[in-house]
Amino acid sequence: MIACAVGLDASSVAVVNAALPEIGHNLVISADALQWVMTAYAIAFGGFLLFGGRLTDVFSRRLVFAIGVAVFVVGSLVAAVAPTMVVLVVGRVLQGFGAALSMPASTALLYEIFPVGALRNRALGTYTAVAGGSFSGGLILGGLLANWFGWRAVFAFTAAFGCLVLIASRPTLPAGAASTGRRQLDILGAITITLGIPALLFAVNHASEAGWGTAGTVVPLVLGVLLLAAFVVRESRCEQPLLPLRILRSRQILSATATAFVSFGGVLGMLFFIPLYMQDILGFTPLQSALALLAQSIAVIVCANLTVRMLNSKVSHWKLMAVGLLLIAIALLSFVRTPLAGSYWLYLFPGFVVLGVGVGVSTPAMTASSLNAVAPEQRGIAGAFNVTAQQAGASVATVILVAVAVAVTGPSTAPADVLSGYHVAFWTAAGLVALGALVVSALALFQRREPEAERLSRTSEMHAG
Repeated sequence: MIACAVGLDASSVAVVNAALPEIGHNLVISADALQWVMTAYAIAFGGFLLFGGRLTDVFSRRLVFAIGVAVFVVGSLVAAVAPTMVVLVVGRVLQGFGAALSMPASTALLYEIFPVGALRNRALGTYTAVAGGSFSGGLILGGLLANWFGWRAVFAFTAAFGCLVLIASRPTLPAGAASTGRRQLDILGAITITLGIPALLFAVNHASEAGWGTAGTVVPLVLGVLLLAAFVVRESRCEQPLLPLRILRSRQILSATATAFVSFGGVLGMLFFIPLYMQDILGFTPLQSALALLAQSIAVIVCANLTVRMLNSKVSHWKLMAVGLLLIAIALLSFVRTPLAGSYWLYLFPGFVVLGVGVGVSTPAMTASSLNAVAPEQRGIAGAFNVTAQQAGASVATVILVAVAVAVTGPSTAPADVLSGYHVAFWTAAGLVALGALVVSALALFQRREPEAERLSRTSEMHAG
């Protein structure tokens, strides 16, 4: 059930992609406004994750999980019957909010159900494989449903699947340990962070359309920065903070956060340009371009399960994260070779496979590194913080890479000029991910050189908090 829920949450980012043209035509939505059908989910998901993580650590994890799935189902139903764009976007926001509750709870439940050792690592491998393969799976499923039954069937299917997960969760999942102390939720911290992150994500997404100098970008950007600053001040003074700032002193947390930010930034940036390349330049249909990504999903599934065997063999999390990031960077560089007319098997397939291997190696390692660094009662917030870094990396990197590509392409619409912009974006993405690998390696080196007594003292202090 945990894997099914995370697959539902992860696939919902992309499941509407293939249906967007039909949605735009049916609801009379302009091309500029249509992108909010996608980004509304991502903004709500990223914005409420920390709040969902804190709820997971305070209340019954199964209860928070069930509420999250239920809200997701309601959002899917609203979207399925939406008569206007506004109602559709409300449905997508509800889906994102539900996912922000269920995903941290599912991660914490996984660590609670499975004991330390090989069994937990195998479960982590399955969890990661499903999460990693769900994006392209969502693309394919959305394309098939939209093609056969219309765009509303996409949301009806997710609602039905969510209902099955909800029904099965009570008999199959434990209630999960709740906080034994005072149930203080830090409402002020929750308000500032759940308004601040969406404001920043909104500004970043708006900047990709209208530029950084417009009021629609500057106002939410400034508001988001002020709210996040207020959040940091609040958390430093609160007795029971939403995000204990002391966990950021852990180099394991920092390395997992860096890995999450740059890996998802690079991968999601690539997944923005590669479908455009396949459809606009190579002439692939939307379904063909989605099927082309299957190689990546299969590689993620296979390598995630192999990676957990390495974790069982006590292979360092640091090494796995750094190696995974380097493989992602190599895959991104391989797409610089893509021509105006070329073979999928020669120019795209190898990169997809290497990319899938990199994701399959780095993601289980960063998840384990993040959750193992904190006490059991903080795993909900630690998992939420890691996924927040993923969403922030994806949003920020996509805007940067689009800006780079547009700057190179200029006003030209010639395929050769457009492709040149894509190539520079791939170079930039590869550099970003390679830099992340260097940061993780440096943190690992510093960790080894730190006196053992100091490290143990800080770890005990974090767990005590």
